[in-house]
Amino acid sequence: MDKFTLSSQEIEKYGVEWLILELVAADCSHGARKDEFIRLFQSTTIKWGKLIEKAIEHKLLALLFCTILNNHLENLVPPKIIKLLKLQYDYTKIKQEIYGEEALRIAIQLETAKVPYVMTKGLILNSELYTDSGCRDMNDIDFIVDPAYQNDMKTVLKQLGYSPGYMDIQNDKIIRFTREEQVLCSITKNKMLGHVKPIKNPVVHCVYVGVDFSLTWSDSVVQIPIEYALKKRKKYTIGKNREGIFSFTPDMHFIYIALHLLKHAWSESLQLSKDSCNLTQFADIYRFWNTYSQEFGIEIQNIIQELNIPQIIGWVVGHTDKIFHSSLIEELGLNKYIDEEWLHTRITTRGKKLNIQESVRDMLSL
Repeated sequence: MDKFTLSSQEIEKYGVEWLILELVAADCSHGARKDEFIRLFQSTTIKWGKLIEKAIEHKLLALLFCTILNNHLENLVPPKIIKLLKLQYDYTKIKQEIYGEEALRIAIQLETAKVPYVMTKGLILNSELYTDSGCRDMNDIDFIVDPAYQNDMKTVLKQLGYSPGYMDIQNDKIIRFTREEQVLCSITKNKMLGHVKPIKNPVVHCVYVGVDFSLTWSDSVVQIPIEYALKKRKKYTIGKNREGIFSFTPDMHFIYIALHLLKHAWSESLQLSKDSCNLTQFADIYRFWNTYSQEFGIEIQNIIQELNIPQIIGWVVGHTDKIFHSSLIEELGLNKYIDEEWLHTRITTRGKKLNIQESVRDMLSL
């Protein structure tokens, strides 16, 4: 585990509200981070409106609630705020349970149909990095399958009651994708149109499923063969009954979530902000490394070299280091590939190189 201290300059520059969220995201359940979280919470006048606004932007409301309770600090929180946080936590936990059950149903059907798949991100990360507490928010159930099995995937989803589109909660109906959206998706060929299924639940009204056929995106500067990636999978247990579902091996999943974060951070149509990437995504990188670094050993460095992505991964972990005071670049042996100029660079989907004046940490905290 890396060492941690907060400087007075950081407190002055970023403010206690943002630094509290960085501590929450990184896991301040023990050690120096726990001490610093308690100190900031007890000794500072917190601007609750600002804290809640930033927590919403970065999908940290439920985790903030868990952290406050675990440190027995709820008496320092205004009653209306703690009630809001608890409502979000309860919603997130119910959603995780429902999505977990649905993911297992889909997985069973895929395995019956002999479709090689992996489930990625949300549900797996919640189970592996957040101990199934319901603290990590998620948008949908994410799968990656070989594009050769696209029709099989569509069939499975249809059999289970899913349709392409998104839910109009207010009018209780599914909105179909426009012709333009359908054409655009067919052109990119790296993902399936999002699917949704209405469910009869007073809290969670529908379940969303996203399916990708690639680990990157159209016109990405790096492409990883899907056959290569799908060979690196294993079963994990999720849900109340701890049932098995395939995801990437930890080393491959670490690389994938780094690439997924980069996809949002380098998006040509978005600025580096709450609209493109968020603090939770960088926290996933940090927590993943702390959970699995001993298991990775030298193998993950070999995979990064084999795929020729040291600079790509280095950009992500370099900014993770700056946010969380960690040393992932050094531990991954990427020092010689990364410098400050590269960390202040982003490459758009069309290969255009742009310079970033501020750090990602600065942009996220705005």
